[in-house]
Amino acid sequence: MLTFYPTTKARSMTWALMAAAMTFAACKKSDRDRPGVVEGEVVDVDTGLPVAGVTVRLNACQLVGGDAYHCETANEMKTGADGKYSLTFRGGRSKNFRLELASNDSILPYTSYNIQPGQKTRIRMEAMRAFSAKVRLVIRKNEGPQLYFKNSILLPGPLDTTFSVWGPKNSDYILNLGVQDRTAGYVRGVRKILPIIPGNSETTLIVIEDMLQLPKLQ
Repeated sequence: MLTFYPTTKARSMTWALMAAAMTFAACKKSDRDRPGVVEGEVVDVDTGLPVAGVTVRLNACQLVGGDAYHCETANEMKTGADGKYSLTFRGGRSKNFRLELASNDSILPYTSYNIQPGQKTRIRMEAMRAFSAKVRLVIRKNEGPQLYFKNSILLPGPLDTTFSVWGPKNSDYILNLGVQDRTAGYVRGVRKILPIIPGNSETTLIVIEDMLQLPKLQ
């Protein structure tokens, strides 16, 4: 029986390879879970003055197919009297972090921002005056695996929900509703244009009998 005793050079190479493997594993772990901070202030897009009491939200989003994303709130807070905010979060490369303002009856996000984990970012966000349109969505039948609705994913089955959408005055809000048709190999759905009119209290009713009978969503 022969026994192999590594030389000093061989032992050095072995330890180097082990150290490299440990370093690589540590890097992979840090890529999966890296801390980050995003801070700044929110100002009115027209006047440049601070906007207080608006919710700043950081969403963690993952691509689920096509151009559809599933997003969950990673952190959020309301701006102070000086319009300032500061959010901490953790994440890796598998998720896209998006900073945005939550729409309400007075504020509309002017734009959104992609945020990278593992660093400190400062962003001056802009907001504009917003107005709402009320919608009641009724889906009588949906047997598709996933329903894409307002950047969210809903489970199969019938749906009856009422919600509001927001936009600048006298503008149009485009609402996309889609479901994956696995047999056809594409997304079926419908695109609805909702007018944003200040002072309009009426509710727009959207009724869909069967999501899988809708045409291909372009």
